[in-house]
Amino acid sequence: EAQSSFRAMQKKYPGQLGSRSPIIKKVDGKKGTSYRALVGPFASREEATRFCSGYSGAGGQCWVP
Repeated sequence: EAQSSFRAMQKKYPGQLGSRSPIIKKVDGKKGTSYRALVGPFASREEATRFCSGYSGAGGQCWVP
Protein backbone atom coordinates (compact mmCIF):
# COMPACT_ATOMS: atom_id res chain seq x y z
CA GLU A 1 0.00 0.00 0.00
CA ALA A 2 2.84 2.40 0.75
CA GLN A 3 4.33 1.78 -2.72
CA SER A 4 0.94 2.34 -4.34
CA SER A 5 0.34 5.52 -2.35
CA PHE A 6 3.75 6.83 -3.34
CA ARG A 7 3.05 6.18 -7.03
CA ALA A 8 -0.22 8.10 -6.68
CA MET A 9 1.67 11.00 -5.09
CA GLN A 10 4.21 10.92 -7.94
CA LYS A 11 1.34 11.44 -10.38
CA LYS A 12 -0.09 14.27 -8.29
CA TYR A 13 3.31 15.98 -7.74
CA PRO A 14 5.44 15.00 -10.75
CA GLY A 15 7.74 18.01 -10.46
CA GLN A 16 8.74 17.10 -6.94
CA LEU A 17 8.47 13.29 -6.82
CA GLY A 18 8.58 12.17 -10.46
CA SER A 19 12.22 11.09 -10.48
CA ARG A 20 12.38 9.89 -6.87
CA SER A 21 12.08 6.39 -5.42
CA PRO A 22 10.50 5.75 -2.02
CA ILE A 23 12.18 4.32 1.03
CA ILE A 24 9.49 2.27 2.80
CA LYS A 25 9.73 2.11 6.61
CA LYS A 26 7.66 -0.05 8.92
CA VAL A 27 6.30 1.78 11.98
CA ASP A 28 4.86 -0.11 14.96
CA GLY A 29 2.69 2.25 16.98
CA LYS A 30 -0.16 2.31 19.46
CA LYS A 31 -2.68 1.94 16.63
CA GLY A 32 -0.86 -1.02 15.07
CA THR A 33 1.61 -1.37 12.24
CA SER A 34 1.77 1.15 9.43
CA TYR A 35 4.24 1.93 6.66
CA ARG A 36 5.72 5.25 5.60
CA ALA A 37 7.08 6.17 2.21
CA LEU A 38 10.11 8.40 2.71
CA VAL A 39 12.08 10.38 0.13
CA GLY A 40 15.86 10.66 0.23
CA PRO A 41 18.63 10.40 1.02
CA PHE A 42 19.76 13.98 0.59
CA ALA A 43 23.35 15.24 0.62
CA SER A 44 22.58 17.68 3.45
CA ARG A 45 19.84 18.85 5.77
CA GLU A 46 19.65 22.06 3.74
CA GLU A 47 18.97 20.07 0.55
CA ALA A 48 16.24 18.11 2.34
CA THR A 49 14.72 21.35 3.65
CA ARG A 50 14.71 22.88 0.13
CA PHE A 51 12.99 19.78 -1.25
CA CYS A 52 10.45 19.83 1.58
CA SER A 53 9.70 23.53 1.04
CA GLY A 54 9.06 22.96 -2.66
CA TYR A 55 6.93 19.90 -2.05
CA SER A 56 4.92 21.61 0.69
CA GLY A 57 4.50 24.66 -1.52
CA ALA A 58 3.00 22.42 -4.20
CA GLY A 59 0.47 21.10 -1.68
CA GLY A 60 2.21 18.00 -0.29
CA GLN A 61 2.91 17.21 3.34
CA CYS A 62 6.54 17.06 4.33
CA TRP A 63 8.85 17.25 7.31
CA VAL A 64 12.60 16.89 7.81
CA PRO A 65 13.43 14.71 10.83
